[in-house]
Amino acid sequence: MGSLGVSEDAYLSTVLKPFRYVSGMKGKGLRRKIANAFNHWFDVSEDDLEIIHQLFQDLHNASLLIDDIEDGSDLRRSLPAGHIVYGIAQAINSANYIYFDVLRRVVDAGWNDLIPPFLHEVLEMHVGQGMEIYWREENMKSSADHECLKNIPSEKEYEDVIVRKTSGQFNLLCTALKFRARKISSVNLSRLGQLVGLHFQVRDDYLNLVSAKYEAGKGFCEDFTEGKISYPIIIAIQKLKQSDQEDVAVRLLQILKMQTTDRDIKQEALDIVRNCGALDYTKARLESLQMQMSKEILRFGGNPALAQMEVFNIEL
Repeated sequence: MGSLGVSEDAYLSTVLKPFRYVSGMKGKGLRRKIANAFNHWFDVSEDDLEIIHQLFQDLHNASLLIDDIEDGSDLRRSLPAGHIVYGIAQAINSANYIYFDVLRRVVDAGWNDLIPPFLHEVLEMHVGQGMEIYWREENMKSSADHECLKNIPSEKEYEDVIVRKTSGQFNLLCTALKFRARKISSVNLSRLGQLVGLHFQVRDDYLNLVSAKYEAGKGFCEDFTEGKISYPIIIAIQKLKQSDQEDVAVRLLQILKMQTTDRDIKQEALDIVRNCGALDYTKARLESLQMQMSKEILRFGGNPALAQMEVFNIEL
């Protein structure tokens, strides 16, 4: 009991309202499906698999609270984002509590060998997220002239950052499964984890601009409203510079700088990205990543459940 007779559980219930709100949103159960598919190689017990799933799902849902604040997103899965409902300060505090609580549960489970890789990957995720924010904010501060083009990362730089930001959770999942494996396995899924994470993020960037389902859930070309320097944007800038259309590239960055909700202006940006071939290039990159993932899966004897998952399919 607290000093005034209020139970600590009652306090915690209040503190965790934003987190539980986001956790209660209907999703596709994608991370559970991926964990189950990866377990094909490790044969982790159902009890341990459930613990691992819950740890990673909670970590992910907490990150969504923070992401929506950092990205200025009003919607999450067609519903108001957590910070819109509960306020920014409460959402941040709730997410931060879960970050530490996940680590506490790892300790409580006696899985101390997981602590170093857990800390490493969580730090890497924050570096990746931080670089995405940095690129966006640098564009916000840039002048209207061609100097703004110097702040755009290369395709390789973007992919390196995404491997840190998004692949980390899959790498950590593989580490946890291998740690609790009942089947002796020499399978090293680090390369596959990197590919899955990279494909996952580039696919998200692509679908944000072309998918009717994404529009229904998050709004029309929401990445433009965020001002995000996404993969298609980077490719568009690259192609426009190569074809001596730097003025068009500057205009595209100006639109991102507006963080506009105006559909006509966002349509102008989408037309620029599409007409220079950046969407086609992005789709081709996704197909290349799909092929590389398939080769990795086959290298370890195949995994039908993983190969057939929707996450490896850009046609939604």
